[in-house]
Amino acid sequence: SIELLAQPAAAGGAAAGGAEQGELTAIVLREVERLNALITELLEFARPRAPVLQALELQGAMQELLRVVENDRRLDGARVELRAGAPVWVEADAAQLRQVVWNLLLNAAEASPRGTPIAIEIRADDGWAQLTVRDRGPGIPEEHRARIFEPFFSTKERGTGLGLATVHRIVEEHGGKIEIEGSPEGGAAVTIRLPTTTAATS
Repeated sequence: SIELLAQPAAAGGAAAGGAEQGELTAIVLREVERLNALITELLEFARPRAPVLQALELQGAMQELLRVVENDRRLDGARVELRAGAPVWVEADAAQLRQVVWNLLLNAAEASPRGTPIAIEIRADDGWAQLTVRDRGPGIPEEHRARIFEPFFSTKERGTGLGLATVHRIVEEHGGKIEIEGSPEGGAAVTIRLPTTTAATS
């Protein structure tokens, strides 16, 4: 696409050349984003860093994340709903936790019909903070669930199989657990469980 953009406009006038250049530019931008995502996933998987833990209130952390990603075109117009009750505190690396939830949101958006809601649900459960990302997609077949966190295993045509492997590693390094199951509303529900802690004090 870049080589074609460097050539003189095709015969047919400036308007035709401009339309073709616009299409080629869109292809370049899309592929640059795809390559950037691929390289980022490879680096995050191959060169992990130890988490820097701090007290985080999950609902506030997710509200901050949603303000950042709500206009990200990679979510393809998905509508994300945050469902939370009383504050739930965890000891976590803020950047790594955002990475985990962003990855789950991106997977949910890719699986869901355009415009259907994706829910982030937060609650406390017997000493654990439970964060669930719930979508309305086709769900994950039972035979794939046992392998879904394996490196390089992917059901997507152009997937790397590193996103969920990285998510799994980060959750385990935080002393947590992650599981995938079907959702009563249809689709898949990915639940992260982290040990709760008390609120930070000044």
